[in-house]
Amino acid sequence: MKKILSLIISAVLLASTVFMTASADDNTENNVCYLKPVIGSSRMQYAELYPLNLTDGNRNLRATSYFIDHVEPYEWFRIDLCADYTISEVAIYTNHSTKPRNLAVDVWSNGKWVRVAQDFDIEPNEYPISYYFDEIDASYIQISTNELPYAPDDMPSENYSFTLGEVEAYHTLGISNAEKSQSYENTPRG
Repeated sequence: MKKILSLIISAVLLASTVFMTASADDNTENNVCYLKPVIGSSRMQYAELYPLNLTDGNRNLRATSYFIDHVEPYEWFRIDLCADYTISEVAIYTNHSTKPRNLAVDVWSNGKWVRVAQDFDIEPNEYPISYYFDEIDASYIQISTNELPYAPDDMPSENYSFTLGEVEAYHTLGISNAEKSQSYENTPRG
């Protein structure tokens, strides 16, 4: 019985991997986030908007982390890269009606969190918002916001939502200083 159950589980895992690979968008080969584990700060899940949707390679699916009445005004998604990778670009697909404000991109490098990008006001878009920075070895990527918009119409109105479509990370060569400076371009200066 255990052997049959083990074979069934193996078949299901293999089929889901084949399906995910077949339905993935282009450029997954160099994306170090592809199929990596993701957790979200939310204690609540809504419908099929699971954190793992951020790294499945399908830019049309989305993930949501949300809470009620701004009790905890800080939400994040954390991607475990499962090893150290040298990266210099994080691309975020918002492709949804909610637009996070005060978005931050941090990486875990050499035993500490390092902020590589911050964007005060981004627009929902079907194309990625790419943040470029100096090469850094990272084992985790965290995308966070401390200012959430209201949830979209298909969620209960009393909730607030941090929704993203996909997160990708690359080791991109030949990045100009101008491109790197845009990673902080929309940050309010005090």
